Amino acid sequence: MSHLTEIIRFNEEENEKNDIIYQLLKKELIESLNLYNLGDNLFGVYFVHIIKYLTGSLIRQNEIKENLVLEKFKSETIRTFPFFGYYDLKSKKISNKNFGLNINKKFKIKSQISNYVNLFNKKTFYADVVEFLSKDNKNKFSKNISFYFHKRNNRFFFKDLDQQIRMIKEIIRKIYNDFDFGVNEDIFLDLFEKHIRKNCFEGLIKFKFHSDKLITNGLADTYNRIIAAKAKQSGITVINFDHGFSSGLFDDQILFHETFYSDYFVSYGDFLKNNIIKYDEIYNKNIKILSFSKDYNINLNNLDNNKIIYYPTTLRTIKRFGPFIDMNLINYLKLQNHIFDYFNEKVTIKLHPKDSSQQIIKNYHGNKYSYSTKNLYESFKECKLAIFDFPGTAFFEAIDNNIPVIFINNYQRKFPKFVLEKLKELCLIINLDELNKLKSINNLKINPYRQNTFSQSLAKDINPIDFYV
Repeated sequence: MSHLTEIIRFNEEENEKNDIIYQLLKKELIESLNLYNLGDNLFGVYFVHIIKYLTGSLIRQNEIKENLVLEKFKSETIRTFPFFGYYDLKSKKISNKNFGLNINKKFKIKSQISNYVNLFNKKTFYADVVEFLSKDNKNKFSKNISFYFHKRNNRFFFKDLDQQIRMIKEIIRKIYNDFDFGVNEDIFLDLFEKHIRKNCFEGLIKFKFHSDKLITNGLADTYNRIIAAKAKQSGITVINFDHGFSSGLFDDQILFHETFYSDYFVSYGDFLKNNIIKYDEIYNKNIKILSFSKDYNINLNNLDNNKIIYYPTTLRTIKRFGPFIDMNLINYLKLQNHIFDYFNEKVTIKLHPKDSSQQIIKNYHGNKYSYSTKNLYESFKECKLAIFDFPGTAFFEAIDNNIPVIFINNYQRKFPKFVLEKLKELCLIINLDELNKLKSINNLKINPYRQNTFSQSLAKDINPIDFYV
């Protein structure tokens, strides 16, 4: 069996097992809403963490079995959630864990400031915000805007806490019995209970809000989910911002998480809004999708575009989860070799200057390839062809700046067919089992004056709509 065939086989089997877990959990969650509504439902709040706990543990256990763990991570333990590193699973020594949410974690609010200003500064607006903002950023808003920025809280109250925890443990137990997690059942269940009890307590004390709206920057985050649940409990409108330019690209668990509590989902571009009925993973069928554009100021005309540049995705290393989120790290690095071997000229790998995990890529490949740590826009100025295997923000930035793009579909994420058809208008798509098509790329002649034959992306030139809630 070839390396490439083995990568495809491992990918498919991993996603298949994890999707079974996800679908079972989602079914149980929807049924649990008959007992506890959105505002009181502890399972809904911890749903993302339960997925990460189960699928992540199964992924790492399977990677150990198939000898697909980088040497540097074999001795790694995970002190905080999700608790089970490769060393924990292999040694069976589970101790010294720190439970509870990472309350002090700061979100990337900087990128959203202009979005908030553009949407809200035109009218009188009051809202609660689950974010950190500096004094300078707060001063960017007009006097008509009144935002209450919540300090971090580490104690939340739920009714029937013991009963709800027993329900969650029983759901986890059902799935535990069907898969090999490599951990004692009592330990496996006990750790997650301790994780919940660190921040959750029995009681009917309500979370205090100061307006009738809550703004969040991502509801795949469990802390945000708690605040959103408390908002639903108090009848408060939840406005959730998408934080990447790939709005509507995937129909998978992330879309389910982001729309579960949302009354409004603010996205880039109008593709999701115009196709909302086609998505299976949108839980709230009454959700309103709002959209806005992003302006691009970079000028790429008459520049020295002479490099083929590969833009890898962010590496999760020891905290992978599924289904359809990413792929095994060793297989991902091997796949890069398969891709680059088809090009006659040397490929430059663009490493994120602030992502230390991407140093793994350089350590693995050594001097075989060139590397760049320039910022994204500077790299575009010397890029004649961009290669992506994950269509995130940088992918759309490249397309919107008229750079020819090849997208290697390695099945990391779950695309609906109608989205793939749209993507074909934006770039050249090559599936993992047809990499030999890359041979023809070497003869591709790119006329810099005709780069704009690639269609505008899903995220560009969409006018913001009025924001009345």
